[in-house]
Amino acid sequence: MLVREMFKKKIDREIKGVIKVAQDDEDNRYQELDEYVVTRELHKHIASFYQNYQKGIDGYTDEMGVWISGFFGSGKSHFLKILSYLLENDEVKGTKPVAFFTDKITDQVLYADIERASRVECETILFNIDSKSPLGMKTDKEAILKVFLKVFYEHLGYYGDDFKVAELEKFLNREGVLEQFKTDFAEIKGESWEERRSCFFFDEDAVVAALSKSAGMAENSARNWFNHSQNPKLSIEQFAQEVKDYVDSKGENFHLVFLADEVGQYIGDNSEMMLNLQTVAEDLGTHCKGKVWVIVTSQEDIDSVTKVKGNDFSKIQGRFKTRLSLSAASVDEVIKKRILEKSEYAADKLRLIYSEQAAALKNLIHFSEGTVADLKGYGGEEDFSATYPFVPYQFKLLQEVFTQIRKYGASGKHLSEGERSMLSAFQDAACKYADEEAGVLIPFYAFYDSVHAFLDGSIQRVIIRAGEAAYNKEGLKAGDVEVLKLLFLIRYIGDIPANLDNIATLMISGVNEDKLSLKESIKAALNRLISQNYVQKNADEYRFLTDDEQDINREIRNTVIDGNAVVEEIGNYIFNDIYEDQKYQYSKRYPIPFNRKIDESNIGSQTARMGLRILTRASDDYDADEAELKMVSAGNNDLIIRLDESSDYFEEMQAALKIERFDKIKQTNLPANLKKIMAEKQEEARERKSRAKRMLEDALLKGRHYTNGERIDPRGSSAREKMNNGLKLLAESVYNKLPYVKEFLDNDQDILDILNRKLEQFTIIGSGEELNQLALDEILSYIDLQEAKHLQITMKNLLDKFEDAPYGWREIDIAGMVATLFKQQKIRLHYQGAYLETSDKAIPAYLRKKTEVEKILIKKRVSLDEKLVKTAREIGKDLFNVVNLPSDEDGLMRELLAKITDKTGQIERDYLRHYEGRKYPGKDLVMQGLNIFQELQHYKQDHSILLSKLKEYQDDLLDWDENMKMIQNFFKHQQVIFDKGLNMVKRIENNQSYLQEKEFMDKNAELQAIIADPAPYHKISQIPDLSSWLDKQFEERLNLHKEDSRTKVQKDYEQLQKALLQYGLGNGERQKFTVGINSWYEDKYKYIDDSIGFERLDAAIQQSANYRDKMLAEIKAALEAKQGKIAGGDEGDPVNEPEIHMLELKEIALVDALRTEADVDNYVNSLGKKLKGLIKERKVIRFGR
Repeated sequence: MLVREMFKKKIDREIKGVIKVAQDDEDNRYQELDEYVVTRELHKHIASFYQNYQKGIDGYTDEMGVWISGFFGSGKSHFLKILSYLLENDEVKGTKPVAFFTDKITDQVLYADIERASRVECETILFNIDSKSPLGMKTDKEAILKVFLKVFYEHLGYYGDDFKVAELEKFLNREGVLEQFKTDFAEIKGESWEERRSCFFFDEDAVVAALSKSAGMAENSARNWFNHSQNPKLSIEQFAQEVKDYVDSKGENFHLVFLADEVGQYIGDNSEMMLNLQTVAEDLGTHCKGKVWVIVTSQEDIDSVTKVKGNDFSKIQGRFKTRLSLSAASVDEVIKKRILEKSEYAADKLRLIYSEQAAALKNLIHFSEGTVADLKGYGGEEDFSATYPFVPYQFKLLQEVFTQIRKYGASGKHLSEGERSMLSAFQDAACKYADEEAGVLIPFYAFYDSVHAFLDGSIQRVIIRAGEAAYNKEGLKAGDVEVLKLLFLIRYIGDIPANLDNIATLMISGVNEDKLSLKESIKAALNRLISQNYVQKNADEYRFLTDDEQDINREIRNTVIDGNAVVEEIGNYIFNDIYEDQKYQYSKRYPIPFNRKIDESNIGSQTARMGLRILTRASDDYDADEAELKMVSAGNNDLIIRLDESSDYFEEMQAALKIERFDKIKQTNLPANLKKIMAEKQEEARERKSRAKRMLEDALLKGRHYTNGERIDPRGSSAREKMNNGLKLLAESVYNKLPYVKEFLDNDQDILDILNRKLEQFTIIGSGEELNQLALDEILSYIDLQEAKHLQITMKNLLDKFEDAPYGWREIDIAGMVATLFKQQKIRLHYQGAYLETSDKAIPAYLRKKTEVEKILIKKRVSLDEKLVKTAREIGKDLFNVVNLPSDEDGLMRELLAKITDKTGQIERDYLRHYEGRKYPGKDLVMQGLNIFQELQHYKQDHSILLSKLKEYQDDLLDWDENMKMIQNFFKHQQVIFDKGLNMVKRIENNQSYLQEKEFMDKNAELQAIIADPAPYHKISQIPDLSSWLDKQFEERLNLHKEDSRTKVQKDYEQLQKALLQYGLGNGERQKFTVGINSWYEDKYKYIDDSIGFERLDAAIQQSANYRDKMLAEIKAALEAKQGKIAGGDEGDPVNEPEIHMLELKEIALVDALRTEADVDNYVNSLGKKLKGLIKERKVIRFGR
């Protein structure tokens, strides 16, 4: 039985592959109605439409919009056309459209609704909005209105392409002379009005003459209208009113339906056009109240279309309340019904074939992992019968192919408009295999011919060239072209990997196909296609190459990449992605650094004591034998991993780098189409690198491992785990003393805690041993060794030593063990000229900071002489009264130094400060003790010398301590009395020249002797009597001197009073002088009374004489001014007044004492010379009294 004999209807009959709204001849209409398949989805949408449409039949509604959405192949244009037939219900070849749906609609209620609606008089205006839109109108914001107006006018018989012409026709129709005008115009022009109205502006005379004749217009008026009237501009509201007027003119319950195809595509993202449609729908709904409907189609649903930024389209959503979203999911249902429906006999035969071949078919129609699950084979014998000679997956897959080709492979607009639909593609493929026997299956490549004519030239040329090469036997065979066609069809389908398994499944051509043999032939075909640059292999997937891609691939293949660059990139992947750690985490506490190498190249610094080296197939050592690799691993302390040779990681990485290299060279010189290809190649490069990484992980996992001179097999289920275990074995070999450290520190506080421990806390309970004893012993041994060589040891030396192999200890743990030895008094720490104490809070910083570790010296502790320690303890008891001194050296020395420091501070604070400016006794003794204690403090860093000095000064310190008791008593009980004696001596000393009586001077000498005595402690009791006698005598002599001073000052005052009484001095001036003089002398009398020394009294006499002379001169000047006199007369030069020179006591006391007459003569002569000299200088001499 042939395939063509199986179908209920002829498979090669003419079927319109795509329904167009303009195709409305009766034969087309009949076939469309007869063969229209109402799927389950369409049944639901038809019901939804009629449920809403009846609102306009039964009453008023403004929800009169229908939005039909669906992407390419969903059947929305066909559905729109069928609705127009049903609503208008005009007979087609003697049959009403509704009658075609008697068997198609199974729901009798729905069918009754359809039938009821068809009885309502209705006219439909079906149009494709893009085809009805004049060229350039899309830029017009009122484009929607103008297209609706145009099709409405055309429906009325007017000329919709020119609104001026249409306006003329409307006018003539209202006047009832339109037909007469057409007749007159035809007579005048010789052609009908309908034929000539598109040339309206070229027929001025004919139009004017016809208007004059039919409408009775004057020729001038008609010509004036023709030349000067403008193209009328109708608003949307006027349009809606015109439509309403037309509907009203047709009688009760008449309906008019606008059916606009591809409105969504026409509007695009033009928000103004969307608003135009919104207003058209709104005004038609408002004016016509459900008697006029607007039905539109769009590839997107209304919610997507109306989401335009900055605009609110809630109103249009309200108008288009009926929303029907068509999917292409039921396309198989349509195809099976329209072209694949079988005769009863054929269906039975196919069911038998399936029952015999069911198992084989399941194996044949099988896709690899990674393919979407809904690409299926046959679901059973009924499915096989209904689908044959196709396979169920082909419906979904071909639909996706069409969608992707429209995006990437179509050369013009035809395919994008659906020139080839799913229906026609399946029909064409079936026709090719129509003469095959039952059992044949149509392979997927058979669909290629349906799209070939609409493909871009760069794709067509590839297929044509391959066909010619196969025909001429130039590297290809005929079957290779079929594989190439298939690869093109699925090139853009991400849901089905183009691997060998899937290609074989898609190439199945019969129920008895040998799939293994088919795969072998396909593999050979693919290899030939790759070799001829038609196809590219990427991992296990194959890709069709366009003409341009072939050129690009050829250039990429010829791009040179240095092998070292490939190795470097492999190294980056291994050490940055697969094993990115730069330190091996031996334990939680110990990350161990290691050198990283790949082949002969180092990655990063090479300062670590162990390394990880990867050998790729490019390495000189890759092909070395087992013994050589063992030897290399031992000599360099490396873990060597020789990558498994079965992986293609190197080729994948090399291919990726070639793409990147080519892209870098060519990126600025490529045209736009090639840049798009390079973008895909860049993605390919990323995929290849990703795949190379996975292959590298596998090669590492399966590779051979060598370390420490042995081949090892580390445990691990992943490359990283295996590398970790290999590094663990290496670390335990290189750092064999790492386990010596068993107690770990975390921070500086842990070091301070060690320094604050008690000595007995440094052992494991019950064992008497420190946890880190082995490590401590290693450190002490190193210190002993260095000191034996007379070398200084810094903390940096220790860190460098014990952070390195074979120890590898952490810096903080080394610092902690040094702190432990320091606390155990086994070492001393010396920093910037001073030994540190365990109490120093900065020790953690000294032991760890990079800026400090070179400054701190570590010295082995030397035990002190027991005799010196004993002496120190005795001094502590006798001198400081401390009985229980610490038993350990540091504690003992710390306590002694604290007492010495305290004693030094006590001397400075409690004693030495008293001697500042005072001549107290005992200062030498105090200084003696202070000097000894300060010297002892100087040796606080060297305990041995300090103890020796204590021994040296033992007797002196004890004597000093005994003698200090008298000084303590002095300052406690005698200081106040001694201060009074000191004050008296100082008072007499200040007035010595006035107190020369022998008895007074003898008593004063006694007091001075006590004060000057270095140890006057037993004589201080005499000071009160001596001070009392001297004070009494001093006061008596001072009072006599005060009386004499007051008398002399009083005489000066009286002389000034007399001068003020002279004739000629005005009362005002006299009063002014009197007030000043009285005030001055009152102050001076008080000054005399308050004086406590003789010199102050003599000074007061002299100050009074000076003031007297000064005021006498001022009084004289005032009198002369009053009398108008100037010394020497009113005329001539003024006479200079002589300068007054006041002689002070010290100026005439030229000698200390006069003992002989000759001394007197000499003194008088000297004084005379001095006085005469002053006179010669024209000075007046005055003497103070």
